[in-house]
Amino acid sequence: MSKTSHKIYFIEVLRGPAALLVVAYHITGILMGAYSFWPGMGRDLFRNGNIGVDIFFMISGFIICYATRNKEDNYRSSFIIRRFFRIYPLFIICLTIAWLTYNSGYDYLDYLHSATLMQNNYAGKAPFFGYNILYPAWTIAYEVMFYFVFYFGMCINHKYRGFITAILLLMAMSTIQISFKGELSVHGHFSSYSPDMGVFSPPLTLLGSPLMLEFIIGMGCYYLYNTLKTSKNITVSLLFLTLSVIAISMMYFVDLNSHGITEKGIVAAAIFIPLMLSEMTGMKLKSKVSRFFSDISYSLYLTHAMVLKYYTIYLKDIGINDFPKGVLSFFSILAVCIVVAYIVHITVEKWFINIGKKIITILSTKENNNSLEKKPT
Repeated sequence: MSKTSHKIYFIEVLRGPAALLVVAYHITGILMGAYSFWPGMGRDLFRNGNIGVDIFFMISGFIICYATRNKEDNYRSSFIIRRFFRIYPLFIICLTIAWLTYNSGYDYLDYLHSATLMQNNYAGKAPFFGYNILYPAWTIAYEVMFYFVFYFGMCINHKYRGFITAILLLMAMSTIQISFKGELSVHGHFSSYSPDMGVFSPPLTLLGSPLMLEFIIGMGCYYLYNTLKTSKNITVSLLFLTLSVIAISMMYFVDLNSHGITEKGIVAAAIFIPLMLSEMTGMKLKSKVSRFFSDISYSLYLTHAMVLKYYTIYLKDIGINDFPKGVLSFFSILAVCIVVAYIVHITVEKWFINIGKKIITILSTKENNNSLEKKPT
């Protein structure tokens, strides 16, 4: 039995905290100047909280290989259906609500632009490129571009899908950077954008981004997890877990300015890889808490920005221009974000995911029936 037939727990352990770190990063100002004995509390604790994005990209690279490990019937259409219903319905609902309420200043063409998961300005600062109307969604553009390339890699050869995808991504990144910038860079804030790209600037700019390397790291970790033979040794497992904790502590001591493998990405990998090796050597960090936060992570990531915006609007309506300061305010807002994410997860996200599963089941049943009808009697 292969390792990939077992439950993978370290991904659950990482996914939830990654989303929570991003939320904490966006509300860190609540802790700034709240206490005279530690005026920079928010900055010191969560200045690198957006490392959750880099962790998400590595998780995606790992999980997409894991989820496609079996070459099922209609695997190409199943892949598209699963990815679509996992990501897009919740995104478009949140985007629409945001546009109709606090982002109503954007016209319908801006809305349609964001609905295609494109950022607002590819000539702007990388890797955000002007964000999206629903600003956390800037990362989803990278995710979808990665899925697009992975789909082609899988169609070329299912067995070597990860390897082929990595080659395609590396070739695309290097070719685009050299063609339009005349140089190669792995720095996360490097932009390959050029006006010469014309209407193809969205996909070319994303494919030329060094952030794609983080998906490759995730895929590489999957193959390491799947092929490396390890024995169960609790001492070794604890050692790897300790290394991961040390890497986590680096977020407090080191100021990481940019996404990508030169800064936040290398720390994300230093957290991700030892935690994976810890599980491979026997440590199973499973709990209902980690499962809960893993389940709601996508809803939390998308909706927390909306919660913060509506709270800001409410405060201004009652004559308050800033969030109340302090730990109590911090955890109160965080709790509200978690509750909203849970409600959205069970009422919207899971519903659409189940629709996707039902469609795949219907297609599989239809394919099986067609196969039976074609068999000679």
